Amino acid sequence: MKTVLFTLLLAVVTLPMIAQESLSEIKSEAFRKYRNQQYEEAIVLYQAYTKQYDGHISPQLFIIADCYANLGDIKSAAKWLRKAAKEGFMTDANLGYYKLAAVQEHSSWPKIEAQIAKNKQAVATLFAKLQEIPSHLWIPYQDAKLGWGYVHRDTREVLVPAQFRKVSFIGNSGQIYTINDGSFWVSKDGEMGDIAGSDVELEIDLEMSESYPRPFDEEEESGGFVMSRDKQRIISYNPKYSSNHQPAIQGPFAHDGKYYAIVEKDDYYGIIDSEGNTFPGFDFNYRNLQKLSYGKNLGLLVKFEDPRTGEQGVLQPFGAARIGTAEGRPMHSYTMDNELGRVIFSFSDNQYGVANVHTGEWVVNPQPIAIKRVYVYYSDEMKPAEHTSVPSPVIFFEVQLPGGLKAYMSEEGVILRPQE
Repeated sequence: MKTVLFTLLLAVVTLPMIAQESLSEIKSEAFRKYRNQQYEEAIVLYQAYTKQYDGHISPQLFIIADCYANLGDIKSAAKWLRKAAKEGFMTDANLGYYKLAAVQEHSSWPKIEAQIAKNKQAVATLFAKLQEIPSHLWIPYQDAKLGWGYVHRDTREVLVPAQFRKVSFIGNSGQIYTINDGSFWVSKDGEMGDIAGSDVELEIDLEMSESYPRPFDEEEESGGFVMSRDKQRIISYNPKYSSNHQPAIQGPFAHDGKYYAIVEKDDYYGIIDSEGNTFPGFDFNYRNLQKLSYGKNLGLLVKFEDPRTGEQGVLQPFGAARIGTAEGRPMHSYTMDNELGRVIFSFSDNQYGVANVHTGEWVVNPQPIAIKRVYVYYSDEMKPAEHTSVPSPVIFFEVQLPGGLKAYMSEEGVILRPQE
């Protein structure tokens, strides 16, 4: 396989010219190799692309630098980062997301830093024209290379060349998105704000980022999934977990210093870590696991269907709560309160119940009164000076009585209405 790949790569590199469609395919393939941590192959493909593409290439040069850094070749990483800077790369704010922070210790870093500063100053000089030309005359335009800049509304003079990924009308202030590494704000007086770094991994190929996650190029006996460097999303996964259902993989979810995902295999669901190891109790023994919510208050909550017991409901994979259907009733729907951990269940036989996610116990056992919403107020006032009293929540449920009349019910199941 590798022999065939490098034969193809050699053919790509030696071709005098490459069609635009082929260039797009090369870039897409290079990106797949990069995100799957196949850095040697990614370098060859990206170098072929940058030699032929007549457009903005600093993002690809940056990624080549990161490939070398991941391979431990800091000297080459510095060389390619300097090339990216010469092509207009404008910020070092996000080097920490990558292995490139080590380049800052390399002897060439002062030259790279000076080039980045020069790039920023060149852009600041362009927008200084706002001091003389009112912002309402600055009209965004796009060139043949799909970059964006500004043209004078009346004279059609180019005020700022089309060197940005996206620009807004300026008005009192406008947001400018760089081709490669982030965005900044510019005021109507031409003052340029700091450049906010972003994930180059996404910026360099927006059409691919919209279709995350993707399977690895080949199925592997072991291995689970690969995350983005900020660990906020899964970008690729082992295709042995591929599914006809969407999403094919759910996650990532952090727990005890590791990251996990919900996957499907052979019509059963389980939870794995990034290396493909299953989480205890979730070794592909559920017919359904679907994320309901994930946050700091309740952690991960999933909807489950357990074929071993016929039970379905809501559970916390990383906690103790498991709220199953009462007396085998099929669950119809649910409503969650993420702050308090109360889940309202609606069953197919028109029964309603409320469960406490923290304990897994029923607060209101299934009964025929339709429970719609959760309401809370706090019984104690905070003491401003001492701050020693923690308000205790009092919970009520909005219910709909027969005939459509609404009322409130306590957690003890008491309908709070005037006695007739």
